[in-house]
Amino acid sequence: MLVWAISPAGRISDGTPYEQRIGWVPSLELTFDLRVDAYSLAYVLVIAGAGVAIFIYAARDSSDGSRVPTFAATMTIFAGAMVGIVVSDHLLSIFVFW
Repeated sequence: MLVWAISPAGRISDGTPYEQRIGWVPSLELTFDLRVDAYSLAYVLVIAGAGVAIFIYAARDSSDGSRVPTFAATMTIFAGAMVGIVVSDHLLSIFVFW
């Protein structure tokens, strides 16, 4: 996620937002509209940076490592939902990510 956020950062900082529309239910014309501008890019970088730090800390802190995969899966879903809320450009997608 961190690499994905950094790759279009130059274009976004020039004032051109990254926009994408993903069809969800075409018969009802429901789409996921995603938009990353400079403000949301800052939040995506914070979320991704904090996630990497938490993953590193959890991997080093776990003594037996038995719960690390469960924690990693839960944390990935949580971070993905946070990024989804930040980049959503449609009320329905904000509700789904919430």
